[in-house]
Amino acid sequence: MYQRFRKSQLQSPFFKIPIFLLLLMGLFGFFMHMIEPQTFQTTFDGIWWAFITLTTVGYGDFFPKAIGARMISMVLILIGIGYMSYLAFTVAEKTFAMHRKRREGYMKYKGSQHHIVIGWNERSRRLIQHLKENRQAIVIIDASLSHLPAEYTDFSFVRGLAYEIDTLKRAKIQAAQQVWITANNAVSEDIADKDTLITLLSVKGEAPHIFCAAEILTEAQLTNAKRAGADQIIQSNRLITNAFIECVSLPHNQ
Repeated sequence: MYQRFRKSQLQSPFFKIPIFLLLLMGLFGFFMHMIEPQTFQTTFDGIWWAFITLTTVGYGDFFPKAIGARMISMVLILIGIGYMSYLAFTVAEKTFAMHRKRREGYMKYKGSQHHIVIGWNERSRRLIQHLKENRQAIVIIDASLSHLPAEYTDFSFVRGLAYEIDTLKRAKIQAAQQVWITANNAVSEDIADKDTLITLLSVKGEAPHIFCAAEILTEAQLTNAKRAGADQIIQSNRLITNAFIECVSLPHNQ
């Protein structure tokens, strides 16, 4: 792995271009000292001039007077313009690519003590809003979103299946404070609970110490959720059912 990393770094333009420019500045600086020693009294004076010329700064403290030296200057100026344009384009391209990867959920989260919210639905959005009001760092995990809506771009987003280890690692599960697993309403209740249990097992397998709250829809999976290590089980269907029962029990005149 180290060898592959080192090879990729050596092949990177951010490594090759500075080396090339350092050699170029040394070469041009030496030639300028040899061609016009009365102006460039030392080789370092020539290298300093080459550096200033190549970066298109142009202080003017050293400048050639001989025709041959000026022709060399013209070549170096053209190289400098091309290099600066390439550098600006490369930096802009890298910045845009990183922004796009972050927006689309492919960047690894760098923080710690954050809350991981799994699933994208009305319940998770309300939870995120509550955590935001309490100034909590939030990482959202979801496989169905291509990117977060504009009003949620302040939060970190990891795209992928929450029960996959790579997804949890990109969300930096080991450094998280709490995990909140919401049920997937796009599938049947049985499948949603099974997905929740698999996710719960993956979370606890990677970070057994972390507090994890899970939404369970069916009574049949409550015991399994406890066995999987859920620290808190939210039975959303029971809460809704109890609310309906209370309404039915009320006198009609109320």
